[in-house]
Amino acid sequence: MKTESVVQSEIRADAGAQGVLLWRNNRGAMEDLDGRVVRFGLGNDSPAMDRRIKSSDLVGQVTTRLLFDGKRMAQPLYVECKAEGWRFPDRWRGSTPDEIEKTFAPADAALRRTLCQWRWLKLHHDGGALAGFAQSVADFRRILTGELVLP
Repeated sequence: MKTESVVQSEIRADAGAQGVLLWRNNRGAMEDLDGRVVRFGLGNDSPAMDRRIKSSDLVGQVTTRLLFDGKRMAQPLYVECKAEGWRFPDRWRGSTPDEIEKTFAPADAALRRTLCQWRWLKLHHDGGALAGFAQSVADFRRILTGELVLP
């Protein structure tokens, strides 16, 4: 089975070969030399926000079409990479992140992180972005077609 790191590297290589702009979105927090906490990564403005939403591993854009005046338009792209064999929880399918929060209230750290990642992907997909979980290049290519991929 491929690790998340390998999956991410393969997706980034495939994106480059297709001319898709895609960058690694590192996120976290650390103390600077003066002891102040510095938070980094999209959507990581505060500990409270971090407990609710987590931005994707990869962010980018795809040029989708020409506008009436000949200018190009880009569509945002968000990819949350997972190790090969990872599965989106079946009991969550067909539910929104808020419904999951109320119904299942995941206490397990890994499930909690997945819920926060799902919240980010759904928010942006509903707003017109390309977004989804990917455990392979095939999943990434499905995301590029507009599918909200939940392996």
